[in-house]
Amino acid sequence: MNIGANYAGNTADLYNRASRDNLSGAMDYATANSQPLIDAAMRGANRNLNEVQLPGMNMGASGSGNTNSSRAGIAEAVLRRGNAELEADTTARVNRGLMDDYMTQADNQFRNMSSANTSLGKLFGTGFNLGNTSTGMQTEVGGAYQGDEQARMDDDRARFEGERDFAMNQYGNFMSNILGRAPMSPSGYSPNMSNPMMGGMQGAMAGFGFGGKHLQPMVEKYSSGGSAGPQRGFGALSYYDPNGSMQPYTGANLL
Repeated sequence: MNIGANYAGNTADLYNRASRDNLSGAMDYATANSQPLIDAAMRGANRNLNEVQLPGMNMGASGSGNTNSSRAGIAEAVLRRGNAELEADTTARVNRGLMDDYMTQADNQFRNMSSANTSLGKLFGTGFNLGNTSTGMQTEVGGAYQGDEQARMDDDRARFEGERDFAMNQYGNFMSNILGRAPMSPSGYSPNMSNPMMGGMQGAMAGFGFGGKHLQPMVEKYSSGGSAGPQRGFGALSYYDPNGSMQPYTGANLL
C-alpha cells in the first residue's frame, strides 16, 4: 500500500498528459533539434555545390570571358536554388522524422506509464486486500481468544458453582434426611404418681374387702356349731389346714 499510494495522483497526472497537444510539442521538438541533422544531411550537397559546381561554372565563364555576364549569374542562381530546394526537402524530412519520433516516444511513454500505474493500482489493491485479510484474521484470532477466555471463565464458574452447590446439597441432605428425622425436643411423658407402699396397702385393703364380702357366707356355713346358725366375728371363722383338719381363725392367723 505504501508503494502504490501514489496510484491516484499518477492517474491524475496521466490524464493531464493525455489532454496535451502532442503535435505542437512534436513540432517544437523537431524545430529545436533538427538543424544539426539537416547540416549533416546536406554536407555532401553543399560540398558539391561549393567545391564542384560553382568553381567549375566560374572557371568556364572566366575562360570564355563571361565572368560577370548574366549567363554566369543565372547559372549560379540555378545551382544555388537547386541546393536550397534539396536542403528544404531534407529539412522537411528531418523534422518529420523528429516529429514522428517524438509522437512515438510520447505514446510509448504514456502507455508505459499507464501500464506501470495500473500495476501500482493492482499492488495498492493487493496491499489493501491484504490489510483487510489481516484485519479479518486478527478479528478471528481475537474472537477465538475471546471465545477461549469466555469458555475458561464459564468453566471456572461452573466449577465454582458445582463445588459450592455440591457442598450445599450435601449439607441440605444431611439437614433434611438425617437431622430432620432426629428428635429435636423431648416428647411429653405422663409422670408415675404411684407409691409402692401405698400400692401394697391399697392391695391389702382391697383383698380384705373382697374376702369379707365373698368368703363370709362360706365361713358362716362351715364354721363350728353350724347348726346354731352363722356367727360373725373372727372367733367363729375356721379353715382347713394342709392335713385336712379344720382350724379356727384367730386374729393373729388372719393378720
